[in-house]
Amino acid sequence: MECFLSSHTVPWMIRWSVAHSIICVSASFYSLFTQSPLPLCLAGFLTFGVLVFNAFLRPDTESLINAANSVTAVRLSGVLILAGFGMKIPYSWIIGLSILFILLDCLDGWLARKNGEETAFGAFFDKETDAYFMLVLCLLLVLGGRTETWILSIGFFRYGFVVLVYFFGTNIQQEKKTRRARHVFTAVMIILLALFLPIQTIEKPLAVTALLLLFISFGSDTRAVFKRKYRPGPPVPFPVDNPADARDFFDRIAADLTDPHGNPERRLKHRLRLIKESLSHHDYGEILEIGCGSGGHLLALMGKSRRGTGIDISSRMLDEAKKKAQASPFASRIVYKKDDARYLHTVTDSSMDVVLCVGAFEHMLDKQAVLRNVYRVLKAGGRFVCLTPNGKHIWYSRIAPRLKVNTKHLSTDEFITPEWVRRRLPEPGFVIEQIRCWTFVPRGDLSVFMGIALHLLDILGKAFKISSFRGGLLIAAEKPRH
Repeated sequence: MECFLSSHTVPWMIRWSVAHSIICVSASFYSLFTQSPLPLCLAGFLTFGVLVFNAFLRPDTESLINAANSVTAVRLSGVLILAGFGMKIPYSWIIGLSILFILLDCLDGWLARKNGEETAFGAFFDKETDAYFMLVLCLLLVLGGRTETWILSIGFFRYGFVVLVYFFGTNIQQEKKTRRARHVFTAVMIILLALFLPIQTIEKPLAVTALLLLFISFGSDTRAVFKRKYRPGPPVPFPVDNPADARDFFDRIAADLTDPHGNPERRLKHRLRLIKESLSHHDYGEILEIGCGSGGHLLALMGKSRRGTGIDISSRMLDEAKKKAQASPFASRIVYKKDDARYLHTVTDSSMDVVLCVGAFEHMLDKQAVLRNVYRVLKAGGRFVCLTPNGKHIWYSRIAPRLKVNTKHLSTDEFITPEWVRRRLPEPGFVIEQIRCWTFVPRGDLSVFMGIALHLLDILGKAFKISSFRGGLLIAAEKPRH
């Protein structure tokens, strides 16, 4: 009934929750096919076993051995037993055991607050147990002939929410358990237990009521999540009349810089994978990143590089990058400099094996000057890799102009196309090795529904190689050996 992702929920738990959701929903359908709850019981036993086992192995998980988590573990064990043997015991036993489990749910929360044992893992474990318990009751109602199959949708609500937020959401902050959420959970559990009683005349109205309550609760949470984190709507272009204006813009956003277009960790890994693929047969050696921002990409590649240099026009961006570097084992091998990519005054000729530009080229004022100086500082055989929005994308080229929606963060932004690359990169002397599209949807600049629509178009574009459906453009070019 409340958001499962929090600022304290570590990424592995989030990934587990998505996998658990998909497995449990699939197991529920298989249980319907076999007319036995055992598949769902086995799915819960395996996935929760992985959760607990993983938690004990991870150094980033708080202490697990406490009274509150022990009570939750006992409650989960009871729910698993109920899932396995629920079809073989009287309904009165199911109701009695369920009431006991609900009381244990109250007890573990009380113990956590009383003993100061409230942890991210404990809250996560408790919510996942609640969701699984609700799904087990729904399945037992269907298999026992008490209700129609659609009642399973009540048990699927949370799992659908988890998957929706994971694939279309972003870095969501912690949500407090609201009074509304507690009331809805209690009301739905009471309704589910009531459906085990012989009340045929009102069972359908009760089931519909439970479904509506969950729809309203999860609908409100989903709307709040996307409205708050996506901040839907087009950007307001920052007026740029000279390079100092662009520098001021990035200085202003440096301290609070976040990725508004999706889950930051997943998106960073995706971009790094693309970069590594483009450099798979190339010596990393000396790496230069132009428009390095807070330095995340350069830092992540230092394991394969002898030395890294990051340049940016924003002093505050460079301050953030230096903080990250100092906290890493690569501090002695990374240097950050204030410089303009149009000139690269601080970088000597033919000194770099690789030059990167990730998410910055669209903001650079004189792109041709940037390309000339990138070519100058590369060694013979050196490679330039650039990830930037695709100016040919249907959003930038057709939809936004037709709707008269702004797409620029700086008034001088320019989104290049594959045709622009083929025409301009050879001018300094580059040999183009690769031009291809990658998955990028500017969700932070879009309404929720437009973001989902463009994401679906991206899937189609990837499957059928339609470049105008793909939001990102990857360029790999080489300075020829003479």
